[in-house]
Amino acid sequence: MRSMIGKTISHYKILEKLGEGGMGVVFRAQDTKLEREVAIKVLPEEFAKDLDRLARLEREAKLLASLNHSNIATIYGLEESEGEHFLALELVEGETLAEQLSSGPLKSQEALEICRQIAEALESAHERGIIHRDLKPSNVKVTPDGKVKVLDFGLAKAFELADSGEAVDVDPFKSPTLTVGISRPGVILGTAAYMSPEQARGKTLDKRTDIWSFGCVLFEILTGRQTFERKTTSDIIAAILEHEPDWDALPGKTPPSVHRLLRRCLEKDPRRRFHDIADARIEIEETLSETTGRLQVLPETETEIRAIKGRRLIFSYVLLAIVSAVASGAFVWFLTRSPEISVKPNVTPVIVLMDSPHPDRVYDPETRKNRGTNADDLTDIVRDLPVVTHKETVSSTWHRENQVLKQRPDLIVIHRSCFYDDTNLNDSDFASHLYTLADSKLIAFLGYIAIGNPYTKFLVYTRGFRVELNRLRWTSEAERRFPSLKGRITAWHVPRSGEYATFRDPNTASAIKNLIKSVLNLE
Repeated sequence: MRSMIGKTISHYKILEKLGEGGMGVVFRAQDTKLEREVAIKVLPEEFAKDLDRLARLEREAKLLASLNHSNIATIYGLEESEGEHFLALELVEGETLAEQLSSGPLKSQEALEICRQIAEALESAHERGIIHRDLKPSNVKVTPDGKVKVLDFGLAKAFELADSGEAVDVDPFKSPTLTVGISRPGVILGTAAYMSPEQARGKTLDKRTDIWSFGCVLFEILTGRQTFERKTTSDIIAAILEHEPDWDALPGKTPPSVHRLLRRCLEKDPRRRFHDIADARIEIEETLSETTGRLQVLPETETEIRAIKGRRLIFSYVLLAIVSAVASGAFVWFLTRSPEISVKPNVTPVIVLMDSPHPDRVYDPETRKNRGTNADDLTDIVRDLPVVTHKETVSSTWHRENQVLKQRPDLIVIHRSCFYDDTNLNDSDFASHLYTLADSKLIAFLGYIAIGNPYTKFLVYTRGFRVELNRLRWTSEAERRFPSLKGRITAWHVPRSGEYATFRDPNTASAIKNLIKSVLNLE
């Protein structure tokens, strides 16, 4: 490519070269119209007539344009000037993760915070049916103030779901942004060291390939070395397909939860991998909260919530005597607001599936063996329903009530025992006390959501609701403490199938699926 420095294409003056990759050359440029600096990605001249490469560039522009998230680099436009095809992108200052890692691994806290933001970026993309396909440290930048930006969705691929629920390739004859020869089975696009096994085999991909790459990135940030470090590309691919990561390379102080997270992300069988990047984000947030000692306790009754609001109101009157009328008015609004959010019915129903990953909470032996949860099995059951699903992995110290509220769920499907503290002191009385606390926290959580969203309904399941009187008593107690729950709880007994209860049993799966359809009026 001839020198571009100092040249003006369209209304962008090229200032300096920033880098070069498979998708083209990146320059720093000055937008002479808006008087701002941008990044310009230009296809090399020798590839300007390459239809596949042009199609990939056009696809990158359209995919990026559909994303709007603070952790994803923004696209300003796709343009052509004097035969040059280029993207105008947000200029992200700072180092790439690859540059940061050149001097060694990062500390655990910093690594987790970076990966939390990466997960948020991927979660936003996946919600819009977009997978990255080429996540790696050189495609992640960290700004001087610690903000993470995921770059280069150039290999991203919109995916669709077949009737079976499996991801399928977009039909190239129906998509104006794809051409034959791109993103079809057998064609490998991506960077070898971060490819999932299915990507290395050239198989059809879905969002779980990004979850694998995410695991590779987290492993590398913690250890300072690639997950499958080998001398040649063929050796790397062979290692990805046949070998396990060197788990001993992880720092000795790596939290057990991060070990579990990495193993779930780096399962070679995608069916045993995390189903959603949100699961990884939640694990990271819980680990970070434990290390900082954050803990949130919910009010026990709806009266207590109203009392808290009243105390806030009294405090606001004190502020009125100190600050100006306008400022104090704003504080009154802030301090007296309830957990309610501005909600309206969803066009597509939203389901939040909540359960604990503790083995004693997981019903099916195979799911337990694969380190999954009941929510994983339920995800498979509702996959063909016209709903949006989110999963929340919870524990006795879980404290993401407001985040669930912000998801605006139409239905929360939750295990009655998911908040149980599994502390084993060989004391039956104390164990009973812990179970009572867990039940109380569950009811408080349901009440909090019910007050905040008048449309949310609740499906509480357990193996212990076999006696109808027990179901009625439990539901009545929840409604007594939180009147907002009245008529909105369905308590369901999970029947045994042989020796144990399991959502993999066809009859059980059909029963809860029909129940969900009935609650959401999908029939």
